[in-house]
Amino acid sequence: MASNVLASPGVMVNEIDISQTASLPVGTNVLVEGFAANGPTQELVNVTSVDELQSIYGIPTNAAERYLYYTCKQVLQSPANLVVNRLPYGEGSGEGFGSEYTALVYPVFHSVSTAQGVFAVGGEVGIGYALSSAFIVGKPAHISLDAATYYNWEAGAIPWSTFSSLSSLLATGPVPAGGGTTTIAASAGFVIINKTKTTIDDIYQGYYVAIADNTGLFTTNYDSVNSINAPLNTANSAALSSHNYNTLGSNNISFAISGDNSIAETLEKTPGFDFNQADYNDSLIVGLFRLRPSMYNDNPTVLTYVLQENYIGSLDGNKMVNNPNGGANVSDFIAGKINENSTFMKMFVNPNLALNAKWTINGSRVGSLRVASDKVLGANGLYGLGAYTPTNTFGLLNKVVGDLPGKLDIGLTLAENTDVIPLDIVVDGGLSTVWACSGTSGVFKEYTDFTTKNDNLKDQNTGATSQLALDHRTVFNRFDTFCSTTRRDCIHISDPVRTIFVYGTDSKVLDNPNNNFSEDVYWPMKNLYSAANSNYSCTYGNWGKIYDTFSGTYVWVPMSGFVAQIMSKVSANLQPWYAPAGLNNGIVRDIVDIAVNPTQKQRDLFYRVSVNPVVFFPGDGFVVWGQKTLQKKPSAFDRINVRRLFLVLEKATLAVARYFVMEPNTIFTRTRLVNVLKPIFDIAKNNEGVYDYLIVCDERNNTSTVIDNTELVVDIYIKPVRTAEFILVNFYATRTDQNFEELI
Repeated sequence: MASNVLASPGVMVNEIDISQTASLPVGTNVLVEGFAANGPTQELVNVTSVDELQSIYGIPTNAAERYLYYTCKQVLQSPANLVVNRLPYGEGSGEGFGSEYTALVYPVFHSVSTAQGVFAVGGEVGIGYALSSAFIVGKPAHISLDAATYYNWEAGAIPWSTFSSLSSLLATGPVPAGGGTTTIAASAGFVIINKTKTTIDDIYQGYYVAIADNTGLFTTNYDSVNSINAPLNTANSAALSSHNYNTLGSNNISFAISGDNSIAETLEKTPGFDFNQADYNDSLIVGLFRLRPSMYNDNPTVLTYVLQENYIGSLDGNKMVNNPNGGANVSDFIAGKINENSTFMKMFVNPNLALNAKWTINGSRVGSLRVASDKVLGANGLYGLGAYTPTNTFGLLNKVVGDLPGKLDIGLTLAENTDVIPLDIVVDGGLSTVWACSGTSGVFKEYTDFTTKNDNLKDQNTGATSQLALDHRTVFNRFDTFCSTTRRDCIHISDPVRTIFVYGTDSKVLDNPNNNFSEDVYWPMKNLYSAANSNYSCTYGNWGKIYDTFSGTYVWVPMSGFVAQIMSKVSANLQPWYAPAGLNNGIVRDIVDIAVNPTQKQRDLFYRVSVNPVVFFPGDGFVVWGQKTLQKKPSAFDRINVRRLFLVLEKATLAVARYFVMEPNTIFTRTRLVNVLKPIFDIAKNNEGVYDYLIVCDERNNTSTVIDNTELVVDIYIKPVRTAEFILVNFYATRTDQNFEELI
């Protein structure tokens, strides 16, 4: 019985909100990744103006940097929201990433409250339980791992028994009520592994880990972090007794560590709920912070911070909680959350702690075992996750591209979370050309070093695939998989390799009298995208020429930024499901020339292989003249307007449906859901997005079996509007006395 039901005659007023409405997503969000002269690396930054772009990332000094700069500039000259990720220069994974796996090993000991005070119980964790007992987390050891050991640990094969030497890290423990000092026998409770080999450099920038329990959270003066500790020399895994930390001082950082407006406050405010409750006595907050100089380079040696990742979960490996998306309960185990979602970390918890500890008493967590990160023992510090690596080891002066696909993997992982990072368009921005033209030196060369390398690409008879095509395909596949499989809510604009259209500083391929469109442009383009088959990606067969104010010369840049600008304008001025092409909606601004101006027959060849032409019409300018996706199968999804229609409707439907999770699966709920969804599709129908639609959410698709599986099914049928890409005009000559009504 509800507690507020009247027990005697009277009047009670309640409020129940059933006024939920639905709307289409607002704005276009574009992700651009690439190389720049300055700015934070492997960090998503929202850039709002060209001035801000230059202030953060500097002036472009080479071809790769120009690709990023002018792609971003085109996006900024549209209504779109721009998100930029600068890839690091350097060998391998580049600046900020080294060759060494490292780990933070957190010791844990078991304490029990008694009438005489607090004393420590030695031995492995998971023994000697009492009503008010706790697992106390101490200062972590920073260790290195060779590759074989790392892969064993990553697979969960961690030899917990080898951590006995951690006991020497904790010389003293809490002082009992009777006075004196208790020696603590500790063991490793959990390990946080640096899976991407991040580093700490000469000015101590890099990734750091902080933890906090729910003891006194929000009631203290934000003291969950009280020091920042960078590793000087990583200890070998066989020598765990040495920390080798250097504590940063106020001259190294530009922010407060504890107290108001501090890094500790940032950590403690990450829970969006009352974390003080006894239900979370078994839980930790784990925050991954990035310390780096300000984006505006006020002082390149003084660090600010960014909360890169944060997780809240239980050390109890058996704890289950309600699934926010509906269905069966899900695990609240913090290691599982980190291992599933983190870009930089893996976490493993000692099975004695995760699986054997008695986290509940008679099914309740109130008064049972709890976890505490101890201030006296140093667990409340911020500890560097990576190994110390001198800055000059990366070879940055040569601006080596390094492992671009690996760097791109990390960058795209940063944008995986659809709940946090809204995205609609992801552009190539010339990165496929950067990788394809870097060569064995690993350095992306200037235009004057480019040569035509399309011999295998242009051969229509060979089955061989050139290295150029393989390298381009490597980058394309990462972008396409990110859009079509990882997120499934955005579209990728791919750029073809520059050397198909332009070589050298300023030489068009077709200006050479020995070259022709079919052999030197069409066949290379066909072979370049021969393995592409996706309606989440599209490409445009050209490069554009612009004036570069920084070098005082004309340069060639990829088309993806221009097309992203067009798509954004179409979304803002019309709707996302209008074709981003044609003389009304496909005008390309700011370019002075294109590498190829295809004729009608040449455009036909391009369109047969799903390449969208960009052409010049005298009096109208440069125009995008196609809107095909790279899907091979002929269907509605081989057109960009249909793909974008479904993306926007799916996002709007998801935003509505999530509010019906955990609602009773009844006719009333299903009817409410349909009634809220209908206005979304009515907007599309009334604005030339769909011819008609049907939403089914009743006993036909919600059978008793479906309901028993705690599922609610909605089937939506759509007739998408097709664009008029081919207009056929027929002229009929008739007799003078012909009655037109008889003809039609």
